[in-house]
Amino acid sequence: MLSTVKKLTLTGFIFGLCFPLLAIYIDLLHNTLAFSWLTIQQLYKNNLLHYLIASAPFVLSGMGYFSAKNQEQLEASIINRIKQATINNTASKSPFLFVVEKEITQLLSKKTKQLEFQKKALDEHSIVSIADVTGKIIYVNEKFEEISQYSRAELIGQNHRILKSDHHPDAFFNTMWKTLTNGQVWHGEIQNKAKDGSLYWVASTIVPYLNERGKLEQYIAIRTDITEVKNNAERLNFALSSTGDAVWDWNIKTGQFIMSDMYAEMLGYQANELPATIDTWVHSVHPDDIGRAQKNLQSYLSGKVATYQLEVRLLCKDNSWKWIHCRGQIIDEDKLGQPLTMTGFHTDISARKAMEAELLQEKEAAEKANQAKSEFLSSMSHELRTPLNAILGFAQLMEDNPDEPLSEEQQENIEFILSSGEHLLNLINDILELAAIEAKKVDLQIKSIVLSNALTDAISLLKPIAAKTNIVINDIAEDINFTVLADSIKLKQVLLNLISNAIKYNKPNGTISLNCETINSTHVRINVCDTGIGIPVNQQQKLFTAFNRLGQENSNIEGTGIGLLVTKELVEMMHGTLGFESIEAQGSCFWFELPLNSTKNISN
Repeated sequence: MLSTVKKLTLTGFIFGLCFPLLAIYIDLLHNTLAFSWLTIQQLYKNNLLHYLIASAPFVLSGMGYFSAKNQEQLEASIINRIKQATINNTASKSPFLFVVEKEITQLLSKKTKQLEFQKKALDEHSIVSIADVTGKIIYVNEKFEEISQYSRAELIGQNHRILKSDHHPDAFFNTMWKTLTNGQVWHGEIQNKAKDGSLYWVASTIVPYLNERGKLEQYIAIRTDITEVKNNAERLNFALSSTGDAVWDWNIKTGQFIMSDMYAEMLGYQANELPATIDTWVHSVHPDDIGRAQKNLQSYLSGKVATYQLEVRLLCKDNSWKWIHCRGQIIDEDKLGQPLTMTGFHTDISARKAMEAELLQEKEAAEKANQAKSEFLSSMSHELRTPLNAILGFAQLMEDNPDEPLSEEQQENIEFILSSGEHLLNLINDILELAAIEAKKVDLQIKSIVLSNALTDAISLLKPIAAKTNIVINDIAEDINFTVLADSIKLKQVLLNLISNAIKYNKPNGTISLNCETINSTHVRINVCDTGIGIPVNQQQKLFTAFNRLGQENSNIEGTGIGLLVTKELVEMMHGTLGFESIEAQGSCFWFELPLNSTKNISN
């Protein structure tokens, strides 16, 4: 190792040597002489200037030597003075300076301990690493070793690519490094691969460190393990995809509208193909639905309604429209209670809407068919009733003709004609009545009616028929005095139908009881109870269906299967209700309620 004196002496000699060489070159070039020792001697002969130039290396090396010696002596003098000053200061330092020095030392120690504590707390929670400007790892903490499964010795000097999982595209890392090289902090989520090949996710914050000249020196990366969060999110997405529902999250203040992959897929798009703004949703709503949708949303956001849900049509990528059931809920609010974020779901209900439309068409078609049926039955009933009345009339004339008395066999035949004709006539009348009800062509005259009179008239008409089978109809209480609002003819028809059924489906020597009771002081209930065969439980729900006799089709009990349906319709047309209770083999009790006009006495 050369000393400073030797360095400057040698430098001066080499620099001085350049002068004579340059002079020789210029003279040779100027006199067009060849380079040789003889020509050099000729040039220097009797030329004092050349000798002076030739002495330049010795002069400059001498100057360098003396300059270096002076510098060396000066440095030694300065060092000696500094040492002497330090000794003098230490000897003459005041107690005040010792106190200041002690306080500074204590403060530095305290700050150092705080920094060590903060580093320890950070290491306990976070995964920390430091890399130089080339990306090579120069520091890792224990958390980094644990999650990566590499030791510190295996990581130091390596590039972070040792953890690359190939999950992210190159553009992802290009954007990250561009951010860092611009001196900006980068935030993001990265999937890494551990030493054993297992994958893990970290939420990373990478901070570039700039020196005093503003140049990058190193990067500090602080990470948090979010593997479990990611796995839970994947399980949630799987569960949601299994249900077919899409998820959205709306930042009301910024307009950011984050959508799940299913949201885009539901409308025929690829994931991340739709812009993540609320305008994406607004512009996709059908023009006929947007007004209703905005009104519904504002009502919910302003607190006018407790829930947000509506059905709208959204535009798909292929320009078709899809029915979506949209529902959501406010998640965050500010201090004033104003909504900040809202999260919700989309459900594809196109299939349901198509089914509803199909059912509506079928319903309309059924109603038209029913109307046509009612009109046909009404027309045919009239056409059938005319000749049937003629047949019954001639049969009655033959039965009652004293001039030509019938034989016993003929009398039986006429009675069969009359009973069958009357049964057919009743059937036609019931069909005609039902058709008129369905066609809404029944005219009612609602007025005040004394209920006891209607009951007495109906019982009087049916008592003889009941007596033929030894059925007893108990008389009603004499003090019943209800006035109801009803149509007198239809009320009588209802009573006759219910009492007739009680006779037909009763047991021999059975009884029929009629009684009344008030309901909530606004209605009266009329009960018609028998001791007959009752109705099986499994048949009761079919009771009010047309042409269904509940298993009595093959019995000797006459009936059409539509009498009760007509009765129920008539009661409801008079603003009443009809119901029943029945126990098989014990009897039935049919009741109907009508609105009261006034109540003078109540008796059961």
